[in-house]
Amino acid sequence: MPYVLLIYGLAFFLLGVTLYLQARLPAQALPARSLWLLAGFGVIHGTAEWLSLGLRLESGSAWEPRLRFAFVVSMALSFALLLQFALET
Repeated sequence: MPYVLLIYGLAFFLLGVTLYLQARLPAQALPARSLWLLAGFGVIHGTAEWLSLGLRLESGSAWEPRLRFAFVVSMALSFALLLQFALET
């Protein structure tokens, strides 16, 4: 499972970086604001998946409450960005 979370997080992170670079181009199909939201979702959701991996690896340690808090906040933020993207397109 750790390998799946690592690759899954990397895929979302690269999606975000790619969309960030795409939003900087002058001509695109979607408005630049929409692409920024989707890029933010990708980067934050990828980070959340890596935090989930960290929770599995550090279970029972002193870092677990901090990682859990960061995971919940990043998942909520990524959901909010994805919802805002859906509302604007």
